[in-house]
Amino acid sequence: MAICVLKKGAELQLKEGYPWVYAWDLKEESAEAGEVVDLLDHRLSFIARGHYSPHSLIRVRVLTWEKELINEAFFEKRLKKAFSLREGLLGFTDGLRLVNSEGDLLPGLVVDKYEDILVLQLHTPGMERLRGLLLGILEKMFNPRGIFEKSDPFIRQKEGLPPSQGVLRGEVPEMVQIREGELLFKVALLEGQKTGFYLDQRDHRQLVLRISRNKKVLDCFCYSGGFGIAALKGGAHFVKAVDTSEKALLLAQENLLLNGLPQDKFYTLKADVFEFLRMENERYDLIILDPPPFARSREEVPNALKGYEELNFLALKRLSKGGFLFSFCCTQRVTRKNFLSSILRAAKRSGRLLQVLYEGRAPMDHPLLLNHPEGHYLKGFLLRVLN
Repeated sequence: MAICVLKKGAELQLKEGYPWVYAWDLKEESAEAGEVVDLLDHRLSFIARGHYSPHSLIRVRVLTWEKELINEAFFEKRLKKAFSLREGLLGFTDGLRLVNSEGDLLPGLVVDKYEDILVLQLHTPGMERLRGLLLGILEKMFNPRGIFEKSDPFIRQKEGLPPSQGVLRGEVPEMVQIREGELLFKVALLEGQKTGFYLDQRDHRQLVLRISRNKKVLDCFCYSGGFGIAALKGGAHFVKAVDTSEKALLLAQENLLLNGLPQDKFYTLKADVFEFLRMENERYDLIILDPPPFARSREEVPNALKGYEELNFLALKRLSKGGFLFSFCCTQRVTRKNFLSSILRAAKRSGRLLQVLYEGRAPMDHPLLLNHPEGHYLKGFLLRVLN
């Protein structure tokens, strides 16, 4: 077994359950990319066992704090445990996350289920090495019609891995249909964003469905219309859905028809959201802001915070008195505190008094380790304008 020796003191947060070891935490390291290593403290006592990644600042991602064999049985047990957490969701939806990387103690691995198709992301050398083994276990557990890889090229590049995307097993159609309670959605597996759909917004779509009756709704960065469809299903007066992607807007229209909702109450507009909000004159009762990440590195965070402030400021100007703002941040490097501060600055600039009604995060099929704040990427606040 290869070993990595920690500097004195670096073992403390590991012992508390933190799953990452950075390059600067190591005194000695000698292993191949993707190899399983034992993490030892400065006195050479065992602390944990994990995957080694020589090209990443995150040198080791912990798999276990026990001296247990890391073999096929280990990963089959972990995958079964992850699925057992989600079984209760299957009655409500057939689109869900089966494995959420560090949150399921399987760092570098994401598996999403869309109907009878699995979509896989392999983001570390350790999981890349296990590609064949993992596919075998997933086929045995779920017998999917097909398995498709849609790994994030940006993350893989940081790990010293080449881009990787394509059909891995069986047949994978361009489009599948999933259900979320009473909602139906077409999912573009091959060309869609993320793994095809924003599964992490499931609970928030249900909340929008419940609060939209008789409201004029603006769905910004709408993608395939998830929030807008939920709002119209919930009895919205009308929905305006804005996105820069023509393909996304066409898919949103398809989802509207799929749910049997009135076309004359659902308007799509291809536009930059910032420019649209600056030019718009309509007042809305509910505005949803679900932008893509504004920062992929620490250096980009200051500009990201300015972007969140400006976006929320523009939205607040278009809200009626008593209106609702549902504002999200999926930028991992922006903390909850900093995101909330951006909204507060926007409120001060716009002269609006805001009441917090709800604070959201990713749903239960996206579990997080309490000692891994980096996993808390999705932040959301439902706010009401009091003046």
